[in-house]
Amino acid sequence: MKQAKKRIITKQTKKEVALKYIKKFPNSPKRAIARKLFDENKLLFGSFKLADLAVRYATGTLGKRNRKFAAIKIKTFDQSNPFDLPISDYEPIKPFVIPTSILKLGILSDLHIPEHDHVALTVAIKDLKASKIDGLLLNGDILDMHAVSRHFKDPAKARVKKEFELGLEFIKAIKKHFPDMPIYFKEGNHEKRWTAWLRTRALEIWDDEEYTIPAKLRLGEHHITWIPNNQPIKYGDLWIIHGNEITGNSRVSPAYAVSLKTHEPTLTGDKHRGDKRIIKHQLSGKLDIYYTTGCLCGLRADYLTNNDWTHGFAMAYVNSQGNISVDNKDIFDGKII
Repeated sequence: MKQAKKRIITKQTKKEVALKYIKKFPNSPKRAIARKLFDENKLLFGSFKLADLAVRYATGTLGKRNRKFAAIKIKTFDQSNPFDLPISDYEPIKPFVIPTSILKLGILSDLHIPEHDHVALTVAIKDLKASKIDGLLLNGDILDMHAVSRHFKDPAKARVKKEFELGLEFIKAIKKHFPDMPIYFKEGNHEKRWTAWLRTRALEIWDDEEYTIPAKLRLGEHHITWIPNNQPIKYGDLWIIHGNEITGNSRVSPAYAVSLKTHEPTLTGDKHRGDKRIIKHQLSGKLDIYYTTGCLCGLRADYLTNNDWTHGFAMAYVNSQGNISVDNKDIFDGKII
């Protein structure tokens, strides 16, 4: 058996390459830069994890302990393959962690700009400001992306360019009213429409960072963190997803349908209906609570005029026991009920 080969790359070399990509894509989130970096420099980095470490090392966003870890990991990687197996492209998806140092996290989802409900959105923002949140999550489907949908398209509705303009107006408004706190933008299935359209209609530019939603909405400039759709969020003991990541629904209780898929306390948007379900485990006596939040778009969509949608939003917070509690708030007739 051939002795395992090891390629040595200096930490400085990888850092320099990472810095070039950071400068080239200043408005892109770090994870997107790492993906681009790895895709175009696979021999240099060996794995996406090392490319991600290099980007965070270059931007100084690693803690002291992780910097020590990165200094070791970035310096070398082992290319040994004793059984001559094909190289796998699979990479396990780690959750994005929102720290519990954020004591009150506001959660808005399903605006579907430009189909948002101005009154409901105003009520939600006003309440979150009064609640003095110190973190904000935009939990997917902030944009509608109607013009690039695979469904029937109404030519009278806003084009993509207009959606991006209105989306940027919203981002600026959010930063104005929540200026000094972490803000996260979770990709929803409607934002994914844009990437899907680029891949099928504009293959030559689909992976160009300048055409991504984070770049179009200038999230980097506004210090807003982009979270890909397939990456779940962990906030204390609560999992947060947009909702399209799991299949199945229930008109009786959408939160119960979520519980059948995740089996851990979860909050989702996507269902356009506020709901709560408590599951008691008979043997342990443990309680798990599942939530779906209402939407902030118009309730009578052209494609589904008769529905059971409700307006709403949520605030998750660290309770006195150090766990996460959720205020799932419903809006009716311009008031929180």
